[in-house]
Amino acid sequence: MKKLLYTIIGLYLMSASSCGSNSNGGMCSSEKVGEINLATVSKTFILTQSQTGIVFENQNGDAYTFNLDVEHKTTDRICTKYLCEAISDPFQPTPCKYYEAESYRNIYRDVNQQVILETILAVENYEAESLRFYDFFFTHFSAISPYTKGQMLTHKHDPTIDENNIFMIEEEIDQLHQISIHGQIFSNVYVTTDVQNHQILVQPNNGVIAFKLNDDYYLRTDL
Repeated sequence: MKKLLYTIIGLYLMSASSCGSNSNGGMCSSEKVGEINLATVSKTFILTQSQTGIVFENQNGDAYTFNLDVEHKTTDRICTKYLCEAISDPFQPTPCKYYEAESYRNIYRDVNQQVILETILAVENYEAESLRFYDFFFTHFSAISPYTKGQMLTHKHDPTIDENNIFMIEEEIDQLHQISIHGQIFSNVYVTTDVQNHQILVQPNNGVIAFKLNDDYYLRTDL
């Protein structure tokens, strides 16, 4: 009986040891193996013209004024090869070989604290443990609950990626060749489509140019 107990304990310790080490015999810990930056074309979707006092106005003169509440330029960790599935702390990320990826997150809040406008630009990999990277843009406009949101691919670092089969993109953003807002013509505009009477409109090199709230367009006054 004691021999059986010692055998079970021995097998357990061997298993734990193998899970705590990588294939080279070292301890299982994360390792940075590269960096990936957002493409220049992707960065044109970020609103950069002003950080405070951004005004969106409808044709009746009603306006929302937004100030930058959170500006977060950082690097994310994208795992390209997992090194060990078993870790002692379930709240810690699984050790892996990873790329540092550039990302942006900006949150604008209106001066009356009623509405939030958020934009995120980040890099993701197309498949788990792959080097097939792409850039994606996410935006949402909300108060107590989301009015509208959307995601879209902005650049493929790997040209073989199937842009119609990306799991991160659920609420798609459509591209409009041209749109007229308050008598102004805008070309190459991207618009959220999940809710028809609430929309966000984004244009390369300008970022968010307008939003539609209850079928009423609010256009940025600095355009």
